[in-house]
Amino acid sequence: MYPLDFLYYHITYWFEQHPEKLTWSTPQQRAAYALGLVILCWGWVLDSYLVSKHVLEANVSRITFLAVGLAIMYLLQYIYIDKGRYAALASGGGFKISKNTGVVVTFVFLFLSFLLPFITLPLFYKFGSARLH
Repeated sequence: MYPLDFLYYHITYWFEQHPEKLTWSTPQQRAAYALGLVILCWGWVLDSYLVSKHVLEANVSRITFLAVGLAIMYLLQYIYIDKGRYAALASGGGFKISKNTGVVVTFVFLFLSFLLPFITLPLFYKFGSARLH
């Protein structure tokens, strides 16, 4: 849970520093959405890897991925907002690195997470040998 706490804390901090980016939600809700998308990207990569290695029979459908992604986002909101985990993190002083360094590390991780599916696609699927759903 520590990596998720780190990412959530610093994404929320960034959204608190940039309130113009928030039109319809709070910084904590936006952090839950961003973290949910990252987890969804990693799930897609894992699914692609398992299909390419013939561990799974077929890709998981897009509808299933969307349902799981929404469930993850609501679960993160429940844990961090409703149960008060973010408040406990914020009151504990955060992490041992500066907030700006944490934001940089977080955004590098987020960027690489969103780029990862595009990098791994040619590795897992030889061109023309597999059909994507």
